[in-house]
Amino acid sequence: MKRATVVSLVTLAAGGLMALGKSVPAGEVAAAVERWRQAVNEQLGATNALAVDPLRSLAGRLGYENLPLFAWEFAPPGADDKDPAWSTALLEERADFVYLRLERAPATPAVHWLWVRPNLLVIWDERPPAAGQVFRLRSQTSSTVQWDEPWQHWIGRGHPLNWELRLMPPRTCDWTVPTSPTAPEVPRTWTGQIRENASPDGWLLVLLLQNNGGRPAAAFKYLASATAVGARIHRDGLPTLIAFRRVSASGPANLAGLSFEGPVAVNIFRPRR
Repeated sequence: MKRATVVSLVTLAAGGLMALGKSVPAGEVAAAVERWRQAVNEQLGATNALAVDPLRSLAGRLGYENLPLFAWEFAPPGADDKDPAWSTALLEERADFVYLRLERAPATPAVHWLWVRPNLLVIWDERPPAAGQVFRLRSQTSSTVQWDEPWQHWIGRGHPLNWELRLMPPRTCDWTVPTSPTAPEVPRTWTGQIRENASPDGWLLVLLLQNNGGRPAAAFKYLASATAVGARIHRDGLPTLIAFRRVSASGPANLAGLSFEGPVAVNIFRPRR
């Protein structure tokens, strides 16, 4: 029986890290996904559950307080509704983030899921998108959804969440943006088609959440180097640097001056008080 290695780095109350590794049947990769979801929900609170489905990975569904808010889907040509057969998973927990990497088989392009506390989700799919592939965004509530053309991101306003979503590198998709009706129907769907000459580094999805009446003060910048891919995201004016190691990288990876050894690195700027 094929086996997957699930590695969990658990932050102790004293601030140290304990590494726990165990071999589990490949069919139990779902256990790593479930722990990832639990860790995210613990951050948001037991009654404000964030429901995301990393096991499918091509499709994500975000629910809040048990109500679906919106879904996103990336559909390669000829894709069906079958779930990918994930064979390996790597789970890592730190004080600032929870990271999950899923692979269909060892040494194949992975899909990386990163939750940066308290309100940021970043997904990197290593597979280069092909021209003509479709990305769909579905809103399943009556929240207001707007496309910001100059900044190339989606903005959602409604109860109980406000959100901003960006697909990177910039200009990855040509979006069809319909004129909003006076009384928008639910659900509503917006479609983007991958452009010619899309990035060979795969695609990066960044989702920023805010569960109050204010607008997330966000800015997004895509970053890539010979050893890493990632983004700098400003939340309320303060930068967070996220870096994923390229599978081809050997030795320390580096992105925008951030050097790291593991599969992912997160640097959150916190001003001195």
